Amino acid sequence: MRISTNTLFSAGQARISELQSGLVNTQQQIATGRRILTPADDPIGASQVLNLEQGQAMNTQFAANRVNAGNALREQEGVLGSLTDLVQDIQTLLVQAGNGSLDDAQRGYLAVELNGQIDQMLALANSKDGMGNFMFSGFQVGLPAYVKTATGAAFQGDGGQRSLQVDSSRRVTTSVSGQQIFEAIDTGTPSGPGTKQDIFTTLRSWSDALASPTSTPAAQAALAAGGVAAGNALGALLDRVLSARAGIGAQQKEIEALDTAGSARDVYYAQAKSTLQDLDYTQAISQFSQQQTTLEAALKSFKTVSQLSLFSLI
Repeated sequence: MRISTNTLFSAGQARISELQSGLVNTQQQIATGRRILTPADDPIGASQVLNLEQGQAMNTQFAANRVNAGNALREQEGVLGSLTDLVQDIQTLLVQAGNGSLDDAQRGYLAVELNGQIDQMLALANSKDGMGNFMFSGFQVGLPAYVKTATGAAFQGDGGQRSLQVDSSRRVTTSVSGQQIFEAIDTGTPSGPGTKQDIFTTLRSWSDALASPTSTPAAQAALAAGGVAAGNALGALLDRVLSARAGIGAQQKEIEALDTAGSARDVYYAQAKSTLQDLDYTQAISQFSQQQTTLEAALKSFKTVSQLSLFSLI
């Protein structure tokens, strides 16, 4: 087969170019410490690395969500803890108000103290989280949960419960609505239902009864009824608060368990990616030396061939 001089030169140049490209690629692998620089280096391995990176990114996002969820739960637990203490203080005041030896003036002092405690409870109900959102407003995070009224307070949020995705198949509730805590509390007893209303209205009614003279049987009856209703409502409120705190505690434990699992997945992703794309330096340096030797030989060969000519034989 006849091979033209042009074909000979083209083939030699193509081979040298191929060897130079391989040498540069190996040099880049050594410089970066990565076996896969482009999908062409290992299409299947590159696809697996991409899947691992996507999984790792999702795992990182879930970890960030768990931090945010944990912060929200701790903030809410702190407010509910303060609310627990406040309810117990009001229950202590209720016991004091039941002392039959108190006169109207002394009960009036207790009414003033109770009004201050109602305002404290209202402030707790309108607590904000670290992001500036109202905790107990449901999805209406930009509105205070309650506005003060002449008879107590009016709820202006909703029953929504905010949540965060903390794992691929798990969402955690990060808020409790004011409806669940302060609204529709039964003022009755186990022997019979009473009126269902928010705790602020119940306590304000009792405060008004404490501040009113008890010179008539009707006023005395109103004071007694107000005390009973307040006592029942406070007990129900405390049960709700303690139940919410128990739920928060359970969710915090779950987040801790998910954090442990998430950390284990991070280790897996890192190890799997390392196995697929990290470079074997011993093998790469050996390959680099071999490619360098081959390229040098090809260059010398091409130089020799390029100098061949029939005229050199004349």
